[in-house]
Order: sequence, then C-alpha cells, then structure tokens
Amino acid sequence: MKVIDIQLRLLLSGFDLCGSRFLGTHKENSDWDSVVSYSVEAIDLLIRLGFEPIEFDRDDLGDEYEKIDNSTVYELKVEDGKIQVAVIDNQEFKMAIMIALKNNDQLRELDMSLKGKPQRNQLWKTLFELARFMPAGEAL
Repeated sequence: MKVIDIQLRLLLSGFDLCGSRFLGTHKENSDWDSVVSYSVEAIDLLIRLGFEPIEFDRDDLGDEYEKIDNSTVYELKVEDGKIQVAVIDNQEFKMAIMIALKNNDQLRELDMSLKGKPQRNQLWKTLFELARFMPAGEAL
C-alpha cells in the first residue's frame, strides 16, 4: 500500500491530517502526521493496517520535554513514506491548535522559529491550555 491509500482510509475513518503537511510547511521527505481520539475502533484499524506503537528516546527530546497530550504514537513505514498517528484524549484540542497555526501567520512563524522539541513543547503546552477554554468547534 502507498501513503495516499492509507491516509485516505484514515481520513474516511475520522482521523485528521496534522503536522507539517496540514500546515503546508512540509518538505519532500517529511512524514505524514495524523491524529485521532482514543477508541477501540481507532486502535483496531491502526493494527489492521500494520501500524505499531513507538517509543520516543528521551535523549532526543531533552529533559524539559513533557508529554502534553497523553498520546500514544503509532507508526507505519511504507514504500513511499512514513505515517505517524497520535492517538490522544481529545482530537478537537489538537485540531484547534493546528487550525490556529495554519490561519495565524505570526503564530505559525513563532512555531517554526523555535529550535528543538523542548521549546516547541512549551508553546504547545500553552496552546493546549488555551484550547481547553475555547467553545467546542471553534479555533483559537
């Protein structure tokens, strides 16, 4: 299977595209990121498609890195790329942040200017807190 086939299957199953491809900041070799709220059905689909949970190396992330979305990341490598799916508690929060980043040039520039996971993690923690106070379905 190719990335596009799997991404289409995910999108039709309620997963959302996120990350650099959603924002339009991807490079040719960027992976494909998606997000979904935790459900037995979502996990079952990922496993049936061949995804496996991955662990991140704390040495790569830095001591200040804190997981902010209670996520488990699943990964699948296929012939034409790599797909990572974050299974999180609340998909709406993540997408509210992604929409804010996509639609707000200053916020997106700030996100892109931060170097390293710990700095970007601080921004995302702040945005997650703001998203918690937004009415359902509204972007930041």
